[in-house]
Amino acid sequence: MQLPHDIQQRLATEYRFAARRMREETEPIRKVFFFSALFTEISRIVNWYWDRDLVLLHWTLQATHGTLTQMSQPAARPLTGVSRDTLLETATQIAEELATHMEQNREDANLFRLLGRIAEVGYAATPHGSYVMEKGLITFSPPTA
Repeated sequence: MQLPHDIQQRLATEYRFAARRMREETEPIRKVFFFSALFTEISRIVNWYWDRDLVLLHWTLQATHGTLTQMSQPAARPLTGVSRDTLLETATQIAEELATHMEQNREDANLFRLLGRIAEVGYAATPHGSYVMEKGLITFSPPTA
């Protein structure tokens, strides 16, 4: 994804802030709130600069945000095999990696890998994703204390 330098830097700054706040938060719903900045900032940018890959990133982040939001509600019953903490820790790691990706203008292959990780976290937060995790097909590292 070849973005103008000012857009790349704007995303890097916002992503770094969101990732830092996600890392600091202990409340699941607050972590997800800061995760929303990842796609919301893209929404602002595409109002005046269009990039197909940027929109792909937006849609992937937004869909994952939706499933993480549902999973993070205080009244939500945890699905068997899905640890909220593990999924939210992985989402935080992804936010940090996206910030680094934008800061360093990494190759598109790295972005494609990140898109896959984003989608995997979102999918794992669904009932069928929980089933697939129970089967051991999707795995994430547990959060470190």
